[in-house]
Amino acid sequence: MPDEHGSGRFRPRPLIPRGLSPYDARLRLSHEIEIERPPEEVYAYLADPTHLHEWQADVHGVEVESETRFRESRTLFGREATSTVDVLRAAPARELTLRASGGPATVTVRHVLEPAGVGRTRLTVTADAEVGGGLRLGARLMRRAAEHRLRDDFERLKQILEA
Repeated sequence: MPDEHGSGRFRPRPLIPRGLSPYDARLRLSHEIEIERPPEEVYAYLADPTHLHEWQADVHGVEVESETRFRESRTLFGREATSTVDVLRAAPARELTLRASGGPATVTVRHVLEPAGVGRTRLTVTADAEVGGGLRLGARLMRRAAEHRLRDDFERLKQILEA
């Protein structure tokens, strides 16, 4: 039977996990959660990098360099990694977008906050990662672990803010 190009050869299509580009090691993850706190409070906590170690399990150190830049140290898939994090967009109570670079991946994380009723926030997080080096080969395998970590970290954030 002819394929889409008119030849009679069958060309299997690779199975590419949702969110992973077939051409390079780019991952896109997203998560949505509702928190029983107003957007102003959620944003204030998110925007303060000194809180990262409290709700992100892999973070063990933060060094604030300026209002728009900090360095974070974390354990990433069993290895120590230090990244420089730049604030790309800061719209209090609405959006916080960060870019982490200098480690094994460049990751842009966009946090969008929306009112979800009186005193509630809907937080939508989208992370786009460009994986390099030795991690490129394991990008597909890392996806599931990264999804779990994202979900667990934001559940921890919710518990802290609602306590």
